[in-house]
Parts: sequence; C-alpha cells; structure tokens
Amino acid sequence: MQSAPTPSDRDRGGRVISETDYASVDHIDAMMRRERLHIEPHYRIWSYTVDDAIVSVGCLRLISPRIVRLTSAYTLPEYRGRGYGLALLHHRIEVIETDAAYQGIRVIDVFAHYPAWFMRNGFTPIRHTNWAIYLRRAR
Repeated sequence: MQSAPTPSDRDRGGRVISETDYASVDHIDAMMRRERLHIEPHYRIWSYTVDDAIVSVGCLRLISPRIVRLTSAYTLPEYRGRGYGLALLHHRIEVIETDAAYQGIRVIDVFAHYPAWFMRNGFTPIRHTNWAIYLRRAR
C-alpha cells in the first residue's frame, strides 16, 4: 500500500484536511460533473486545502449498518499526482475505523472508474459493470 502524506492541522505548505459542508465544495462539484461524478448534500465530505483553496475532496456514504462507501473522490487536475487524494483516502479509512458512528461497519466499498489506484491501496474487485468496478476492503 502506498503511504500517504500526513498533514497536521496546518503544515508548512499551508495544507489541511478537514470535514466540510456541501456549499464549500460547489466549485469542485461542478468540475466533477464533467467526469460523471457528483457530491450529494447528505454525504460526509472531507476536503484537502492548499493555501486556503480546496483542491481535493473525498466523501463517505453509509450504505447499510454494515457497509460504508467511499464516494466522490476528486482532485483538481492541476493538483493531481501530489498525494492529496491518497491522504484523503487514508483519512476517510481512519474515520471509519475510529468514529463511533461507523462502529458496526464490516465492509468499506468503492464504485470506481479508476480501480487500479484503489487496488494498490488494499481494495479487491468484486463486480464489474459497463463503466466501473465495485471494490471492497474488509475491516
């Protein structure tokens, strides 16, 4: 598994990961829709901020009392390849493992257009569709 950057509340590069609200990510949601992705207001949303600008987002959606889905991960094109999405992936998994709201979760799944990235980070393919792959990671 790749190692993620470990930002503090605000590190020397002005970067921070925080839970955010839907209104704060509307500019990214507009970009995501071009790639057939979106964010729903009821998702829990985390953002990666660089110098006070949100450059990457990742969401969680409770599917059932035992399954949570990592969803709507997106990094602005000019910020890709710097580990921001990976940091958000690791952060969301940590939230699932430590937040009492997810205490009964046994499976973390993802519906991915780019499954290789998730497979490199501990997820296993379980089902294919015409345009994406479902992957799972056991807790």
